[in-house]
Amino acid sequence: MNTIYCIEDCDGKKYIGVTKQKLKERLKNHVYHYNHMGKYGNGSMASQNLNMNDCEIYVLDTCEDDVRKEKEKYYIENTNCVNRQNNNQEDIEQYKKDIKAKIDNTDDIKEKHRLRKLIYNKNYYVKNREKRNTTSRKHYENNKEYIRDVNKFRYYAKQDRLDDLMKKYPDIYNNFIHLKEKYM
Repeated sequence: MNTIYCIEDCDGKKYIGVTKQKLKERLKNHVYHYNHMGKYGNGSMASQNLNMNDCEIYVLDTCEDDVRKEKEKYYIENTNCVNRQNNNQEDIEQYKKDIKAKIDNTDDIKEKHRLRKLIYNKNYYVKNREKRNTTSRKHYENNKEYIRDVNKFRYYAKQDRLDDLMKKYPDIYNNFIHLKEKYM
């Protein structure tokens, strides 16, 4: 079951999304990206336009997998939200113009490079959104068990509960060194 949700910040800006996660967990994910990638991110996440440190999340609707895209699209089109602003071609062009103006007004070569990269990332994100979503879903479906095992491993390893890990997941614990080198 999918949950279509709305995040609303203190300024009244709204973000519409769909998830299978609990809303509390989904909000934590948005807040993490806002706090850790907001300033230097590529600007591709619409929710980065909200003040994620002072917001609330609530359910708009629930639906099955086969209609989740249509329902989400319906709510985005019928709500004044940052999703529409971020995906609107005119807003993307304005974003590019703003970045180009910043490039013209700076002498720092590193800053110019960073700003040019923002434009490139935005173009790539918009052009390849469906392809990236499809690829990501396929990867998850093909590696679902492994991804779950690695996430369980990380959870226990972060909490220094390796004895629990060894008891509950001996096959993962046996590959501890390999996973530790690869993922930590």
